[in-house]
Amino acid sequence: MTFLRRAAPVAVAAVLLVASAAAGPTGPARQVRQTQGFIESLAIDGSLIAFDVEGTQPRGPACNRVYGWNVATHRSGRVSGRGTCDADSSSTGAGVPELAVARSRIAWITNIGGNTESVDRLYTSSFPPRGERRLAAAMRTGDIDCVLVGRALGGLVASGSLLAYNLWRIDAANPGDEQSCAEKRTSGALRRIEKSGTSLIRSGLDTLTAADADAGRIAAAHDDGTVELFSSAGTPLQTIGVEAPKQVALAGRSLVVLTTTKRIQVYSVTTGKPGPGRAQPGGSGHLDAAAGAAAYAVGPKLHLFRLATGKDTVVATAPKPIAGVAISSRAIVYAYNVFKRRGSSYREIGNVVVIPRS
Repeated sequence: MTFLRRAAPVAVAAVLLVASAAAGPTGPARQVRQTQGFIESLAIDGSLIAFDVEGTQPRGPACNRVYGWNVATHRSGRVSGRGTCDADSSSTGAGVPELAVARSRIAWITNIGGNTESVDRLYTSSFPPRGERRLAAAMRTGDIDCVLVGRALGGLVASGSLLAYNLWRIDAANPGDEQSCAEKRTSGALRRIEKSGTSLIRSGLDTLTAADADAGRIAAAHDDGTVELFSSAGTPLQTIGVEAPKQVALAGRSLVVLTTTKRIQVYSVTTGKPGPGRAQPGGSGHLDAAAGAAAYAVGPKLHLFRLATGKDTVVATAPKPIAGVAISSRAIVYAYNVFKRRGSSYREIGNVVVIPRS
């Protein structure tokens, strides 16, 4: 049986509170933005930040909302619309699990689902806001506790003018065996998001799953522990064997890997050879990289890792575990969520913090 917690409501704007806090007497000023609703996903390119705010929270806006925020011009605005509004309304959906920024374009994937189905939708907009457009949709049906068969969207990545995503099909690995819940991917493709629609970059299971893009390269992380690098036209460039990958990111000529063996490791994208690396605490995540550095979180601590030297520094500490990290040549941005008491009840408050890169 499929069911939703509530019907898709009319879009409601959130109240956003902006504050600035100095990092120190000689440091750059940090910018902080608060939202009604938890932050679900986060991305940045240059000075443009995109973040998704959860809907359906108690005593807050019912709509899920995606915002753009240019920290250089201090301009902000909601870029999503009615299609994204119900992203948090389903019983088993993931909301907005993926978000990407490419110059002035923002793209995101929503996921809603119930006991017998899961639906992905791809949206795009521009900043300043001009309204969202739905570019693709995919559905899987079956049993949420076993196998959902059909197509899926994911692997949303961005670099410069490039926005790309994966489309693949999932089937039962052992059809006819009611006791088996194993599944397999039977087809895959990497597609480009154009101004007027989408186009094929490359087809094949080797494109799954795109993890990051930078400097004209797209990195696809495979289940066998390798990372395949493609050009933006889909030409294979390099296959790199990496150590137990948990998350991967690209920054120029460097591939950065957070491993399941509690390590951060840099690899050359041209030779595949390992470079600087070091042990790091367990529980690390939210890896992103750009312009000679990688940023990641360990609980409430924000780490900055220099790709050339391997130097690792804690640059910020949040009052709660960090929920998202993104980095560009202009800034590092992270998000955390807190409950704020209002009378006899509590409200969900998201916080987006921007640290300029000097």
